[in-house]
Amino acid sequence: MDEKECSSLINKLYHSGIARPAIEREVANTFPMHCFDNWRPFSIDDYNRALSQVSMKKSRLYFHTPFCESRCRFCIYDVTVRANIKTQEDYIKSVKNQFNHSQNNIQSINSIYFGGGTPSYLEDNLFEEYLSLPLSIPREEGYSFNVEAKPGTLTDSKIEIMKRLGVNRISLGIQTLDDKLLKKLNRGHNSKDSIETINRILQDDLYFNTDLIYGFPNQSVEDSLKDLRKLIDFGVPEFTLYYLRINLKTGLRHFNIHVGNQIFCFSQLKKILVNSGYVQTRPIHFVKKDFVENSNRYGSAPTSDQGQYSQEKEKNILGGRVFAFGAPGAVSHIRDYLWESTPVKEYKNLVNLKKVPGYRQYKISEDDKDTRFFIDFIQSMKSQNIEKTYRSKRGRNLPEKFKRKINRLLDLSLFKKRDEEISLTEKGFLVHDMIERFFL
Repeated sequence: MDEKECSSLINKLYHSGIARPAIEREVANTFPMHCFDNWRPFSIDDYNRALSQVSMKKSRLYFHTPFCESRCRFCIYDVTVRANIKTQEDYIKSVKNQFNHSQNNIQSINSIYFGGGTPSYLEDNLFEEYLSLPLSIPREEGYSFNVEAKPGTLTDSKIEIMKRLGVNRISLGIQTLDDKLLKKLNRGHNSKDSIETINRILQDDLYFNTDLIYGFPNQSVEDSLKDLRKLIDFGVPEFTLYYLRINLKTGLRHFNIHVGNQIFCFSQLKKILVNSGYVQTRPIHFVKKDFVENSNRYGSAPTSDQGQYSQEKEKNILGGRVFAFGAPGAVSHIRDYLWESTPVKEYKNLVNLKKVPGYRQYKISEDDKDTRFFIDFIQSMKSQNIEKTYRSKRGRNLPEKFKRKINRLLDLSLFKKRDEEISLTEKGFLVHDMIERFFL
């Protein structure tokens, strides 16, 4: 599809009620989409009850790091810029206290993820202490250990620490190689930093993913393609491609997004990756053929475990097993609740008193479970007999409202059907996030 055809498609979909909002409050496939106005105050009784009702074997751990070298103009998160050593030390001590109070609930670990913020911003000794926290708990065979990092902060010594501790995937936030754009975005690093960081990781034979964002102000499609070609030449094994999201909290909140242009840019990025020997493993993830097994193993941030159905007779109960540590806004998912941590000041006080640093909670609704079912289907990249799979996972027949939505997507050539199996078309994959929102 050329750019004009992409714009025409977007206009057609908007008139059909399938749209990408101009202002976004979240990433579509991360949390239930209904939760913003339905959080309730934290209840320790609900929390303890949820813990008692789910096995904590094969738990997924998330450690939040609220520190950054600079505040990027597109960032929506609460971060502390240029935190001094004392601030870092106090925070790590608090996370350590929280972890020590919680680890008896965790029987084994399937996944460890250090995100942020920027974990690699920490001082070397604190970085090592921080990453060592979960290693006292038994880990499942083939467990994943992921750390987010930014060019300019990932030194040789930090890479050595990660290798020694068993980190097996780095998520590297490059976003773009355009130095003028990096400066305007206040990224705090330049293209030279990115190239040097990539070379360090490759020399130490660590697996890594690179994040790229397209659709920035004054960034042409060719600019994005140029970035991608350079990174492919350097041997990056895995890419995650994000379109620029506009949020009211960011410095880019007045920028008008051209969705048709974003869709066209993504289609061209995908074409280059596929022609260069990369496999599309999820709608926005592309992996070199030789590394697909690595990518499937290491996955992504375990912010929510909503795709994990329990093995109980009640198959529609989601058995979340994600423990999140840190603040602000670290979110655990245990049983069928999401639990958000308090702001940093309250967090430190609570964990020092050996209390759960809960701020608010959200009970995953039946509508959320339905939405998550369709998000998981889209993210799987596989054809499915949707009615049969829905019945198996949700314990009931597919509601008529979803049958009508599926038929609408078939009419728009975003879905295709062969025998009883349904899958996305190439056109559908270009607007997969809009289709996910259509199932709200």
